[in-house]
Parts: sequence; C-alpha cells; structure tokens
Amino acid sequence: GSLFRGRFGSRPVTSDIDRLNVIAYLDANPVEARLAPTPEAYAHGSATYWARGKTPPWFSTWFVGEMLGGKVPGAPGAWAAYEREFAPRRGPRLTQLIEARMARRDLEPDPLDDLVAAAPERVYAWMVRKAALADQTRPGIPVVDAATVEEAWTAGGSDIRGEVRGRRGPARALGPIARVALLRDLAGLRYDAIAKRLKISNSEARIRYRLHAAQLLGDPAYAAACLSIARAALDAGHRRHPPPQA
Repeated sequence: GSLFRGRFGSRPVTSDIDRLNVIAYLDANPVEARLAPTPEAYAHGSATYWARGKTPPWFSTWFVGEMLGGKVPGAPGAWAAYEREFAPRRGPRLTQLIEARMARRDLEPDPLDDLVAAAPERVYAWMVRKAALADQTRPGIPVVDAATVEEAWTAGGSDIRGEVRGRRGPARALGPIARVALLRDLAGLRYDAIAKRLKISNSEARIRYRLHAAQLLGDPAYAAACLSIARAALDAGHRRHPPPQA
C-alpha cells in the first residue's frame, strides 16, 4: 500500500491476450515474492483452484475455461491445459510488459489482439498511423516488452542498409533510426527512455523517429524491413500461445 510503496493503481483490460497475460502475471506474483514455490501452491490465487479441481461458489471460470477449449476445474486434463496456457507466459519479460502497460492509465484502445493475429498489411497500416503521430507527447500502449523488441532488431536490423539525411545535420544510418521507432511504437518507450537506453540525446531520438516517419512512407525496402522486425517481435513476444479465437 501507500505506506511502503505507491498508491494502488488499476487499468481496464480490454483484450483477450492482455487478460491471459494478466492472469499469468498474477499467478507468478506470489512465486516471485517467495510466498509459494509454485502458483498452485499459493492458497489465495486462482491457479490453486484449477490444480485442485474444486472451486468456491464465487470463483468465475468462464473466461479461462473458454480459452482452454471449454474445460472446467476438475475435468480430465484441465490442470495440464491450464499450465500449457499460462506457464510459458510467466517470466520477467511478461512482468516488464504488464508493468509498462500499467503505467498507461488512459483509455486508448488496446491493439494487442489485432496486431498479434494481423496480416502484414494491417501491421504496416498500424505502423503508418503511429508514424503520423511522430510529434505526440506520449507513445502508445506497449504491445511487446523492450528486450524482445531489441532482440528482433538485432536479428533483423542488419537488413536495413543505407542512410538518410534530414533537412539539416549529418546523414544518419537507417538501422538505428528503425531501432528508435520500434522501441517507441512496440515497447511504448518515451523519447527520454529511448535516449537513455541507446546513449543518445532526447533530441536525437526525436530526430530519428521523424526520419523514420518519412522513410516508412517513401522507402518500400525500409518499410518492409521494419515490418519484418515488428512481426518478429510480436511473434516472439506472444508466440507462447496462438492468439485466442474470436
């Protein structure tokens, strides 16, 4: 509580993938706090009811049950299905993503379900919309943790060759420009956080993003490379389970 930490905070959960991630995050909390060795061993969490197969009257199972193919606690294979769904999601990267999303208290529509299941052209359209807001004061809601974005960029950034020159200043390599944009768009990092992470100035981070916005529309090869990295980051960040079916 506010005596030892910050004030209580909350945010709406409006996408199925986010909801599944939040459940996995809550399952992992008592383990990370060393209150229990495993999620199901914690008496006050939902995992214990799925593991035991017995639930109190107030315990709602419809959402998780639907995501597990219609299973209910106590049904054959229910606990194994629960662990297949949630165990791969747990970990420090999920914690990073959930806590970054918690920092966003506005009611911006959550694009997570659409992006994870989207065809490449829809992801590209989303990136173009983000680029159109290059001068916005805040980034959008995070959809992938920063470490996963960095890994995808490291793997695919070498495909982005060439450089671009703005209206003033030196020419800048396209690879580092894409890195700034991907961290801002996918991980939701502010310019100051990106600057600190990449050891550049805030103004340089802003310049690189503006160059990205222009390049995304005017350079098909650059756009294709950015899309490939974004798709790889989304797949890596959420590959632990296929997106929920509508």
